Amino acid sequence: VQEQPISSREEVSSGRTPGDKPAWEEVSSRNMFPNQVNTAVPQAQTPFECAKMRQEYEKLPNQATRQAYDAMLEAVSTITSSRNERGEYRTAGVFLEGIRLSERELRLALSAMRSDNPQIFWIANRFGYDNGGRGTVVELYSYYSAKECGQRIQKLAQAVRKMCAVLDRKQPVFNRELALHDALLASVAYDKEAVGSAEDPEPFTAYGALVEGKAVCQGYALAMKLLLCYAGIESTVISGASQGVAHAWNAVLLDGEWYYLDATWNDTEQHIRYDYFNVSSEVLQVDHTIDPVYPEGDGGEQYNLWVPECTAVALNYFNRCAVYLNGFDEENDQRLLAR
Repeated sequence: VQEQPISSREEVSSGRTPGDKPAWEEVSSRNMFPNQVNTAVPQAQTPFECAKMRQEYEKLPNQATRQAYDAMLEAVSTITSSRNERGEYRTAGVFLEGIRLSERELRLALSAMRSDNPQIFWIANRFGYDNGGRGTVVELYSYYSAKECGQRIQKLAQAVRKMCAVLDRKQPVFNRELALHDALLASVAYDKEAVGSAEDPEPFTAYGALVEGKAVCQGYALAMKLLLCYAGIESTVISGASQGVAHAWNAVLLDGEWYYLDATWNDTEQHIRYDYFNVSSEVLQVDHTIDPVYPEGDGGEQYNLWVPECTAVALNYFNRCAVYLNGFDEENDQRLLAR
C-alpha cells in the first residue's frame, strides 16, 4: 500500500471565491511558531536559540509565490464560523492584489508554508482559488473550529515542553538531536491503518505524532523538524520513496554539515535502532529514492523545493557511538562497559 504524504493528497477547487465575510474568530497559529513572539502564550523554554524554519520559503522561485506563502501563513491564524459542505471551517481569505498565480504556483506556496511550519496542523488538504479579476483569491480550510483548534494548540505546546525536557545546556549538537529522536520514538507508534487513507489527517501531522502518539512518515518528519527547532538545530523535510513506498524523512544541519535522519525507519515495534541516524546520501540511497527538485518534479508527482547535499559522516550514529571489538575477552568487555 502506498503511503501518501500530505502534499500529494491536496485537492484543488478552481474558480471559487470566498463569500461574504462572516464574523471572524481568532486563533493564534503562532503559539508554537518560534520565529514570532507572543507573550500571552506559553512556549517551550530551552537553553538554545530556536533554529530558523523558513528554508522552503527561501527556495520559492519568485516574489509572487513568497507573497502567497506569507498571506497564507497570516490567513490560517484566523478561523471563521463559516463551514463548507465538507464540514470544514474557512480561514481568513487570501487576496493577492495585482498578482495572478496558477494552481501550480499556489500549490507550491502552500506546500512550502506547511513544511516550514509543522506547528500548523489544522489546514485541510484542499484549497479554492480564483485568479481572475484584480488578482488571485484563495480559500483555505480548517478541520477544526477556532475553539477546537485552540485546545489542540495547547496540547501540542504541552507535548513539546515535555519532549524538550530532555535538553540540557551542556549537550553538544549531536546529543541534543539524539535525545529528541529517542524521546519522540519512545512516545509514538507507526499508524499502519492511516497509510494511504484520507480519513484521518492527524497521523500526517506533528500533532498526531506528539499528542496522539500515532503517525505515518510525514508526521514523524514534521514532529522531528519541530523538536529540532527548539534545540537550535536547522532541518527540513525531504520527500521520496523507500522500498517502493512514498516516504518522507529529514535532512539535519549539524556543525555546518547536512545529514539525513529517517526517524520512521529507526522506529521498530521492538526497539529504537540507528541505521538511518545521520547518514550520507550514498548510504541513504541504497534503499531510498529522493523525489526530484522543483520544477522537474512538478508534473503531478511528488517533488522537493530543494535537497541539501549530504556527504558528511563525522556525526553518523555509529561513527560517534559504536564500540569496535577485536575479540571476546576482558579487554573488550571493558570497552563495552566504558561505553
